[in-house]
Amino acid sequence: MSQDCLPAGWNEAVCTREETDEMKDFYYSDFIDFISGCGDSNGIQVFRRSRMTGLTIQVNGHEYSFEAGDLHLYIFPFNIVVFSIKTVHRNVQFSDLTAALGTLRNICYYNPDTLGGFTDAVIHPICEVYECLRGPYSTTSRVSYDGTVTTGYPFLMENGNKFKLFHILATDEYPSGADELDRRLFEAGTLTREGSYNGDDFMSSSKEYFGSTIQSSKISIFNNWTALALFDTFTILSGSTKEYLITNWETDYFGKIYLYCLFRKFYLFRLNTLFRKKGSNLHNLKDEFIQFEREYCFPKISYNFLPCGMMSHMDDAFDIVRDKNEMQHMLLQENQRREEAADKRMNNLLFFMTCLTIFSAVWDLGCLLDSMYPFEISIGSTMIGFRIVTTVLLLITVLFALVNRFRKG
Repeated sequence: MSQDCLPAGWNEAVCTREETDEMKDFYYSDFIDFISGCGDSNGIQVFRRSRMTGLTIQVNGHEYSFEAGDLHLYIFPFNIVVFSIKTVHRNVQFSDLTAALGTLRNICYYNPDTLGGFTDAVIHPICEVYECLRGPYSTTSRVSYDGTVTTGYPFLMENGNKFKLFHILATDEYPSGADELDRRLFEAGTLTREGSYNGDDFMSSSKEYFGSTIQSSKISIFNNWTALALFDTFTILSGSTKEYLITNWETDYFGKIYLYCLFRKFYLFRLNTLFRKKGSNLHNLKDEFIQFEREYCFPKISYNFLPCGMMSHMDDAFDIVRDKNEMQHMLLQENQRREEAADKRMNNLLFFMTCLTIFSAVWDLGCLLDSMYPFEISIGSTMIGFRIVTTVLLLITVLFALVNRFRKG
């Protein structure tokens, strides 16, 4: 897509050959060619609009300040478009942070009185891109649970009703105990208030859910950071760390692996939906799915264990394997249906050819008998003679079929 198709302020982000060569020291070449858009394959295009702005919203009854505005637009194959919004939160309380993130990602319920600055700085530029790519749009007006009239932008989400969240929490107060670390990681990943795990209100999670989530979704490899991969959020919780490590999490874990997993998740969701829709060209969808698996499903992406492990956890969080299995199951059912339909057509054709052969044989036999014993002389009518021959042959055929069936029985 040309940059001219986008509103002013958006610039294409292009990797240099030196940058891609360096990335290929750690990642497989095919994966880098795809995710950077610099190879011969049909990779992605990335456009950026960088205008970080200081904003203030109302959280937990008081003002909450943060920065937002670094926008990216990712154009994937099969017309999959993903956008990202970068926000920066400094020196904030944990409960305020989770409350703010929960409010900002709830795109269908934006209070214009408290989030007007955020929508002007971030959401409206994305709406302008949507208008350039898809045409006019219209927002929704809904009443939230507290009676506030809100403005929604559901047209920006093809599936779902909230933003996916990839967030990095770097804190000087990194929990030292394993139980405290798991609790803080869980609360950050589920965007619940601090201490809610030990609470007894209706929003507190059960111990069973807490335990199963930590056991199945926690990524713990190093002592100074841990992560939690959930369907809606991916959380990295670390202590005080070097800036280059945070940059690596942003550019690699988010900018490569997380986006790659999002692309496959969104594509499989769309394809499953289209496959179930009546009137879809199933043959074209099948060919497209085969192309998707052949060109864009990389079993391994890196020479190192950590990127592959991160992708595996993200795939599990997004249920990508299950989506692929469901798609393959539907394709198998469709192939069986087509084979049965083809067998039925072939059987009908064979039945027609058999009837035609029998008719031809009866006609030939009747003509032979008429030439040997002219029906006009021996019976008095050629038509009656042919009818007698047909009737006798039909009775013989029926009798043979009955005898054969009786013997088999």
